[in-house]
Amino acid sequence: MRDRQDWAAAQMREWYLFPETLPASLDPAAYSTLGDYVDALTATARGQRRDRYFTYVTSIAEENAYYNAGSSAGFGFRLATDSAQRRIFVIEAFENAPALNAGIDRGAEILAIGTSASDMRSVADIAAASGLDGVSNALGPDDVGVTRRLRINDATGMHEVNVTKADFTLLPVSTRYGAKIIDDGGRRVGYINLRTFITPAETPLRNAFAMLRDQGITEVVIDLRYNGGGLLSTAAVMANLMGKNRFSSDVFSYITYRSEK
Repeated sequence: MRDRQDWAAAQMREWYLFPETLPASLDPAAYSTLGDYVDALTATARGQRRDRYFTYVTSIAEENAYYNAGSSAGFGFRLATDSAQRRIFVIEAFENAPALNAGIDRGAEILAIGTSASDMRSVADIAAASGLDGVSNALGPDDVGVTRRLRINDATGMHEVNVTKADFTLLPVSTRYGAKIIDDGGRRVGYINLRTFITPAETPLRNAFAMLRDQGITEVVIDLRYNGGGLLSTAAVMANLMGKNRFSSDVFSYITYRSEK
């Protein structure tokens, strides 16, 4: 473990985009896992909202599974907090994933978390004691079979439900609301919601733009509010699909490194 921690710290001190935020020294002995140590190294940048949990421990197999096929494990939802960071809301629930299958959808508020009905803790209490990291820890690791009981408040009222994390395939363009035409007072506007830039997004993006083109749509809203980033190659596909009347002299993107690189 110490070798892994030292290796991770060395990579970050050489490559991290915000090197000035790294602690001058941080004893790895106080951290029992590699993930906990990396979380501590990035705590300052996260507190400044510069590293919004974009630095994490993973494996080549997990990364390939996600970017090539959209495969992941978890509840299958995205969460957001209020400005006081004491309330947690579901901002997206993915099709064919445990949360949506259990009836948890966009707009639901998670009020309490537990492993059973007997040990429920309110999100407000967890956040007050341990911050958002405490809420994340209460939801458990993203391992298949991890079960949590959630108290939910949504359009149907307040209720509790057990949800078990499982492997699921993320649809990068939702089949429910990912591509559609909005009637804006008689003006027809296209809408595309892209959840993440992964290879499986490219075909549904092409299909979505083809549908809009066939319907004579010339104005399009691209919704990236909750997008977690991903592959530059997929971003280039989207840019090309939007790229009418563009030329080789137009700049699509720049890559910026930290100063010594």
